[in-house]
Amino acid sequence: MKQSVSFDARPLSPQPVSTGGGATDQCYLWLRKAILDGVRAPNDQLRFDSLRKESGFGVSSLREALVRLESERFVVASHNRGFRVAPLTLDELRDINGARVLVETRALELAIEYGDVAWEGGIVSALHQLKRQLTREPEKPGSPFEVEWEHRHYVFHRSLIAACRSEWLLRVYDLLYPQYQRFRRYIWLYAGSDIVEQDLGEILKQHDEIAKAVLDRDAKKSTDLLREHYNNNVALLIKICDQVPNLLGDMGPISRDNTK
Repeated sequence: MKQSVSFDARPLSPQPVSTGGGATDQCYLWLRKAILDGVRAPNDQLRFDSLRKESGFGVSSLREALVRLESERFVVASHNRGFRVAPLTLDELRDINGARVLVETRALELAIEYGDVAWEGGIVSALHQLKRQLTREPEKPGSPFEVEWEHRHYVFHRSLIAACRSEWLLRVYDLLYPQYQRFRRYIWLYAGSDIVEQDLGEILKQHDEIAKAVLDRDAKKSTDLLREHYNNNVALLIKICDQVPNLLGDMGPISRDNTK
């Protein structure tokens, strides 16, 4: 399934720090978004000739952008084979989820300890905007609806830990979010909306429960709910993969038992 690459300036996840908006930066953002959108599928070969013709960027900008994406694990380089999109595997999905749980539960504990009224207001505002977005008529994945939802979802989860007083925990959050997002968006895009919507509504309701526990300053309940929320998300992705054979490519058979 192939799609044309388009560039939407609205962020799907934290935008990386730009060094000035030159050709290399623009090329990097274009490629990064194509990978996060699933336009560039896992293991897709990234050939300079085709990328240059498609994008208009020069080989130098493309090479620098690919090297940067390799450092962020969106792209892998092979000896004598050039660059390709990093694969998606169930083991990596588990690893990313485990790291998110470790980092964000600790950050949430600290935020609950240090957070003030402004922090609480940020959570209420972010949750309201996320819920308002869900009342709009959903469109196909990759549409402006989903782009805006993805951004508001990122903002909500980051608002929960914004008061943790640890720049490094927040940086790791910003590193892990787009890695997990790539799994979710790719699976949603190619699985079909009917499969996704079977269980999505229940998971989205968990945002209210998490926010309430956080605003009540109940650290244990908040971290338990956040952990459950993330694990439920992963279970849903695996369930979708069970129903769509070879969705992630050469992963071998997927079983829910493997998530234990």
